Amino acid sequence: MQTQEFVRYSPDLETIDPDLEKYLAKIIEFWEQKGRESPVVEGTGRAVRGAHAKAIGVVRGELDILGDVPAPYAQGIYARPCRHDVALRFSSASNHLGPDAQLGPVLGLALKIFGVDGVKLVDEEPEAPTFDLVLKNSPTFIANTAKHYLFIEEIGNNLGQYLARGQAGFHDLLGDFVTGKGTLEQHEWAWDELFAFIKTATRTPVRNPLLTTYFSMAAVRHGDYVAKVRVAAAAGNTERARHHELDLTSGPDVYGPVVADELTANGFDFDLQVQLCADLDKMPVNRATVEWPEKLSPYVTVGRIRVPPQDVSRNVEAGDALAFNQWRVTDQHRPLGEIMNVRRIYTASAKVRRTLNHQPQLEPTSVREVFDQGPPLARAAERAATVDGMATTHVPGARFRTVDGVRIRYADSEGSHEPTVLLTSPWPESLYAFAPIWATLAERARVVAVDLPGFGRSERRDDLMSPRAMGGFLGRLISELDLGRPYVVAPDVGTAAALFAAADHPEQLAGLVVGAGGVAVPVQLGDPLKSWVLDPDLEKYRHTDPHAVVNTAMDTHAHDVPDEIRADYLTSYEGDRFFESMAYVRRYPEELPVLAELLPTIATPVTIIGALHDRVVPMANAEFLAERIPDSRLVVLEAGHFAWEDTPAEYAATILGALKNQSESR
Repeated sequence: MQTQEFVRYSPDLETIDPDLEKYLAKIIEFWEQKGRESPVVEGTGRAVRGAHAKAIGVVRGELDILGDVPAPYAQGIYARPCRHDVALRFSSASNHLGPDAQLGPVLGLALKIFGVDGVKLVDEEPEAPTFDLVLKNSPTFIANTAKHYLFIEEIGNNLGQYLARGQAGFHDLLGDFVTGKGTLEQHEWAWDELFAFIKTATRTPVRNPLLTTYFSMAAVRHGDYVAKVRVAAAAGNTERARHHELDLTSGPDVYGPVVADELTANGFDFDLQVQLCADLDKMPVNRATVEWPEKLSPYVTVGRIRVPPQDVSRNVEAGDALAFNQWRVTDQHRPLGEIMNVRRIYTASAKVRRTLNHQPQLEPTSVREVFDQGPPLARAAERAATVDGMATTHVPGARFRTVDGVRIRYADSEGSHEPTVLLTSPWPESLYAFAPIWATLAERARVVAVDLPGFGRSERRDDLMSPRAMGGFLGRLISELDLGRPYVVAPDVGTAAALFAAADHPEQLAGLVVGAGGVAVPVQLGDPLKSWVLDPDLEKYRHTDPHAVVNTAMDTHAHDVPDEIRADYLTSYEGDRFFESMAYVRRYPEELPVLAELLPTIATPVTIIGALHDRVVPMANAEFLAERIPDSRLVVLEAGHFAWEDTPAEYAATILGALKNQSESR
């Protein structure tokens, strides 16, 4: 390959409208409203995606990153040869459901690449090991700016209504498109966008999705350079294919059956390719309506996607809970330009859809979670309907925020209900342990759940890894999240921390619900927790397999934890994280005697939940508290250690009972 100079990446390459946030707020409002109305508008009773609504096929495959790629192309995740599992979602690009002939030939392809390390540029689970590509079978996008996108989204959503009025409707469509429905000054008219729209609508061929090329349309950072990305059907696909000519009028669904039939017989390959920017004038970063000339810079293959033969009949349902986002990438592949910033809205749209469909707000950690055994995500959504006759749902999508200098993960129901209930994560679990009780509590209160520092997915800080220090952190968390005077539900490792908080800062807490945490003096714990606390040789646990610890805890003590939540627990304590979290309980012998002296001084109302069959933290700990805290109530449940998952109805009822008792005593 001839040596060529490429444009180097710099943040200065982007031009962003200073009013972008104002436009984004309106765009998000549009997409959220569209999502809420979609169960009725689309006629399915379920929320559908705001864009790429109709799935054609969801398939599994593998991505091989090649090792013989020229240096300018071997950047970021493409720098070293390796193999990743991938999930691919083929779709219509339309905002609506309907017959393929009505929706047209413009298609989408979204890839979720698994096993990619590094923090991603999204608010929702940025440390999840996934990386997304969102592509379309058109090399250009239909908007360059947020201001133009604001009216184009509405026109596109109502496209069918325009065209239903024949020539007059088509003329109105063109006029509204160019003038922004009369809102634009003449020098702002959307000619570039209109030409891109017409070109996409009229020049996109009807083609077998497995023989099609899909483009990123807009620019992205590519390590030291700037690029566009595409996924092109490999040359050998044409020989394997059974369907070369498609008639969209032959039935309501054409593309989906074609993909299913093809993959029943053969596997198909795709080339993952990168086109580097060589001339900012002819290959602009900020004008996504411009196709970059391949004569100036050809696409170069950096990876090969292999899709094996498979039965895809159940996979569309499996992929329904997936969310794809152009910003679920590392900083080395940052989306560029104003229109790519607009596409951050996918997060808000996906949250509405998943909430309405009672789907987990969780990023899968492996391709197996998506496709195997039923699949887990779909099973979890079905299970979310009821537990022991009690309405339940999964915790809303978790977010990250820095509190007291520590990056913590939390979830917030964001309701207007009073009071506020603050849930602290158990060990070795995470805030998703409260999925079975979330909806019941959220009907009566604003609910906030947090992974304590060093637990779940929250960052660890050494000076916080003790019950008393964690109690101080709880106070700062309550202040920074503006929770008022919450009821703190702190099972397991949170129990001692919450009691220290009540002793040291009683003005911050309305009440406590605690239990399943070691508090008794002398220490009264069952194994393996007793050994983790008291064994003089801590170092021998450094090489303990954290997956074995979590799986044993779930299999022995917990009840029917959904696979995708178990996966979150496993990820939360991978590597050294479980060993490092042991530092907290190692402080029990030193700090529990101090806490015992403070218990009689606690004036905060405390409900203590004891589990009759808890072999890890025996009932003696609950009784120890009940005997010493003046304003306390002991509730005993027929449960094991993880009572919030074993008996969620009774656990939630106990919390609500504590809230009611406190309210009536005012």
